[in-house]
Amino acid sequence: MRSKFITFLITLLLAAGSFQAVPRKPEWSNSLPEALRASKESGKPVFVEYWAVSCYYCKDLEIEFETDEFRRVLSQFVKVRINFDVETELVRRYQIRTLPTTLVLDDRGNVIMKSVGRTKRTVLLRRLTAAQNDYVHYLAQRDEADDLRTLKRRGDYLLASGYPDGAIIILKDLLNRLTPADRSLVEEVRFSLALGYFGIRAFSQAAEIFRELADEALSSQLRQDAKEALEMAELLMEVQGPTSSEVEPHS
Repeated sequence: MRSKFITFLITLLLAAGSFQAVPRKPEWSNSLPEALRASKESGKPVFVEYWAVSCYYCKDLEIEFETDEFRRVLSQFVKVRINFDVETELVRRYQIRTLPTTLVLDDRGNVIMKSVGRTKRTVLLRRLTAAQNDYVHYLAQRDEADDLRTLKRRGDYLLASGYPDGAIIILKDLLNRLTPADRSLVEEVRFSLALGYFGIRAFSQAAEIFRELADEALSSQLRQDAKEALEMAELLMEVQGPTSSEVEPHS
């Protein structure tokens, strides 16, 4: 009798141990603001799944997320599920038109990766792994871009305050630090630089930049602004002619 009881007890303990060995279901939030705050605190990117009750493939995807391989990868993310039928503002913000759709966001809500529709598990795993591995580098690049835009704002402040010489020095230094990949910011900085030349009455140098931006700028608004500024610069060049002021300031 005692032997049977011991055997039963051992079996019960082993069964309990096997239940404890099953990994817990990963925690998912249903609030994007909470997930973004958690991302900022933890340094992890945010993984977003858009789903709906009527979405058949969403159910398949959620089953995949319970596999060991996905659990291991998703443990490096802050996870959130967004109900497509309820969170209409978030559906519009991220232009979600197909389910399932998954996103990887940074802690500001910017999209790093977007996967639309039914995606092969190996492809999704590869994309998630790449996004997680690159996240630290992504944050470093983003912070550097923030620093560069701070310099741009400083130059614009000097222009608005009536100190074009100082603005030109800052903006030229900023241009030297930018790369062709930063084309949009490069064009904004060049426009501000041309305004600085305008401020020191170096109209021909200003006109040269305005002319290029009027033809080639990515932004239609910037092209229009450059065109109008070019007309003014050319008019002043005709009225006043070249002056001795057309000398770049020195740092």
